[in-house]
Amino acid sequence: MLLALEGLPKTLRNPDRPYVEETEAALYYALNAIINKRPYKRLIGHKNKVVHNQFSPDGKHLISTSWDKTARVWDVTTEQTEHLLKGHRHIVDKAAFSEDGQWLLTVASDFSARLWNLKEGTLQAIFKGHEDLITHAALNFDVSRVVTASKDHTLRLYEAQTGRLINILEGHEGAVTYATFSHDGRYIASASEDNTVRIWDGKEGRLIATLQGHQAPVLYVAFSPDDRYLVSTSKDKTAIVWDVQRAKKIHVLRGHQAAVLHAAFSPNGKWIATASEDSTAKVWSLRDGKLLGTLKEHKAAVYHVQFSPDERFILTSSDDKTLRLWDAEYFVRFAIFYDNPGRPYHGAFSPDGKYLAAAGKYHKIVIYKLLPTRQALLDLAHKLKKRDLTPEERKRFFLADERVRHEIIEEQLRLRKLRGRRDYLKEVELLPVPPEPEPPELLPVPNIRRRTNQP
Repeated sequence: MLLALEGLPKTLRNPDRPYVEETEAALYYALNAIINKRPYKRLIGHKNKVVHNQFSPDGKHLISTSWDKTARVWDVTTEQTEHLLKGHRHIVDKAAFSEDGQWLLTVASDFSARLWNLKEGTLQAIFKGHEDLITHAALNFDVSRVVTASKDHTLRLYEAQTGRLINILEGHEGAVTYATFSHDGRYIASASEDNTVRIWDGKEGRLIATLQGHQAPVLYVAFSPDDRYLVSTSKDKTAIVWDVQRAKKIHVLRGHQAAVLHAAFSPNGKWIATASEDSTAKVWSLRDGKLLGTLKEHKAAVYHVQFSPDERFILTSSDDKTLRLWDAEYFVRFAIFYDNPGRPYHGAFSPDGKYLAAAGKYHKIVIYKLLPTRQALLDLAHKLKKRDLTPEERKRFFLADERVRHEIIEEQLRLRKLRGRRDYLKEVELLPVPPEPEPPELLPVPNIRRRTNQP
């Protein structure tokens, strides 16, 4: 920790030295081991493997689903179960809060989805009728519609509060792998193993457009925060960005060496992160489709990726049974969280970005503290450090060479220019590079006779 602090300024407002991102990563990793030696919270109650969790919009509650056929709504403060939701007859795969946090949608392997009233802790409606597994279900923003996607090649659109079937959305020629509403509820997007993406009307389920471009099954689809764009991922090793209004592709994101399993827009809508079976995640610019960075440290497929709400972090979930936390600007790894149960489980950020919920051993959910800002990281490190490096230690570990400082700053400016962000180096000036020192003059070596034992 002492070495890392030598490579970072004490304050970001008036930096006395450049900010070295690799050093920040080492410091974060060290501090994470200290502050999360014991998890901040432990939620204990499920009787079998936890497969999904998510914070409520206000961060006060957390939903978890499990192989024990239940979903639990937890009070994060007390660490107690507030609602135990029973009724599904098989594994509860996923759950999602409504935007106001008053409703909860669950999906199970019993071919059904259910809507729960969290004020009362009671079942509101059941959505059933599919002839095969439901791959995903989504709730629109005003809790008026629910859409389900299924391996039976169809989607079904329901009235949320009553469970009344509005329409069966037919047309896909393969399993429907995913479906979601746009944020304003106007559209539904669906992904299918027939290599297409389809856009439907969000109220009545009328087909609006069929998007063709992938050469293999489409696995996932997501709207941008402003609903202008759509990203789809596929087994053809690409992700495609589509213009929703024109129903045209604008970027094909190439670079992964295996199927692209998942994608996520950053909250500001400027970047897209993709996760792949090639064990990497990548970050792309939405504006021009250019690759910005690759997160490559996992030992197996990365099946989920997400940005934190404040865009400070990227979280990746992998079949190597780890979650990894990365810096979202420079793509250096900050922390590793073990005991990840694997697909389909992924961690969840709290709405303020200060906490991370992850699965722990013995069917627990554990909540870890995060350091949401660079200044918070520096402040905690200086608070915990017990001494400074001695002059002798500084000489041993650091080179007193301005060329090193110049190279660091140039690299930081290059990266910031690439991402269009210069906020941390406004007051740092590039120093002139000193000339290389002249090599010392070599003196002639005298011809010395080798001594031998011979006469």
